[in-house]
Amino acid sequence: MNLTQFINHVDEYAAKLTSEQLKDFIHNIARSLPEISRSDFLAKLHNIKDKQELDDEIISNIQKELQRLAKELHKINNGELCIVGNLEYCHDYGYDYDEKYSFSDPDGVIKIIDEEDNEYEMEMQAILRAAGGKRGEEL
Repeated sequence: MNLTQFINHVDEYAAKLTSEQLKDFIHNIARSLPEISRSDFLAKLHNIKDKQELDDEIISNIQKELQRLAKELHKINNGELCIVGNLEYCHDYGYDYDEKYSFSDPDGVIKIIDEEDNEYEMEMQAILRAAGGKRGEEL
């Protein structure tokens, strides 16, 4: 059996176990470890908790930021925030007219839209990391 098949079987069996059964299983593995492997095993157990807490914190922060951005995007959609544009006619020394468009962003609309794009990317990375995947991989 190759590694992929093995991991799939392990995941399938682990999904059917209760929390108590998984704790017993981990306990039995720990009992059978040689002394040289024990500190590495404990470090791996400790990293699982730290990684989950970090992922939860990242996801919570991203959710708060997305809520803030949703309010800003709602203001943009309602016209409360906008980009200002001006069309200026420039007269030449003849009959030619030249049109000049100028834009300003006093409300920071472009920055808000750019932040929204960045937050979406961060959210996707956090979700993939929490699911154990990497960007570009299928889950």
